[in-house]
Amino acid sequence: MPASLRLVARAVTQRFAEVLDRVDVPLTLVQLRALYALLDEPDGVPLRHWAQKLRMSDPSASRLGQRLERDGLVDRQAGAARALSVVITDRGREAVSQIEREQSRELYRMTEPLAAGDRSTLLSLVERLTDQARADHQERR
Repeated sequence: MPASLRLVARAVTQRFAEVLDRVDVPLTLVQLRALYALLDEPDGVPLRHWAQKLRMSDPSASRLGQRLERDGLVDRQAGAARALSVVITDRGREAVSQIEREQSRELYRMTEPLAAGDRSTLLSLVERLTDQARADHQERR
């Protein structure tokens, strides 16, 4: 990978990390990733499955769930066979939405200096990369 692309990736990551500190409910990247894993699960997921999605141990996921619950971002509920389930709350969904809006503003600021044609080309290339990332994600499920 060219050094320039790594530098851009680092800059985007840094700006997104800064966004996490500016929102109403400051989150870490791990906490945001945990909330993303719950967005498409309206009924929640068993703690064990959530831990697997996040590639962490059950005890680590449990501690993460406790912190997010303390902040009102998730609810932990008794599920089938006394298994604990984790459900994102409305406050958690709003926190993710706020972060995504701020991230969009940051991306706009980063690309604003580009000429319209260059922005269009960049968007086209990013959409191709996104399609590939989605396909890769589906294969791993």
